[in-house]
Amino acid sequence: MSSNGTFLRYQYAPLRPPFEFRIIILEPAIEPTHPLHVSITASDLATPEDKFKALSYPWGLPDLIYPLYYDGTEVLVTKDLDQGLRRLHYKGDGRVLWVDAVCINQEDRRKGNTDSSDDEHISQRKTARCLAWRTKERGSGNTTLSIQTVSRI
Repeated sequence: MSSNGTFLRYQYAPLRPPFEFRIIILEPAIEPTHPLHVSITASDLATPEDKFKALSYPWGLPDLIYPLYYDGTEVLVTKDLDQGLRRLHYKGDGRVLWVDAVCINQEDRRKGNTDSSDDEHISQRKTARCLAWRTKERGSGNTTLSIQTVSRI
């Protein structure tokens, strides 16, 4: 956090090629309206015990205005992702997730650079399950949400 009380934008550390990637731990909260806090950490495709769930969700409008807080910094995400994560953060343990909008440095992607993580390898080799988040009524503001757990095939 800066001296004036605002949060700084999260700065992505480089990944070690060829198989390192980021995962997040979505911290628990007592109420669904509480701010979303995450831990961001690097993992490696060669480490078999790092199981997580991948979150698939609609990107919706590209407005990045909803904050995830990490160690005095923030990562801004879309409304759809914010709502999906709110549905997932439980009162108990943190949730270990791979979410492309947070785990892949989107700024590097826009510049033509890419993180060393390979989406296909991550989903095929490391994901225990995929959580599919969808909105029933797109663009209405009156979103009906659902989470489906899809077992890995």
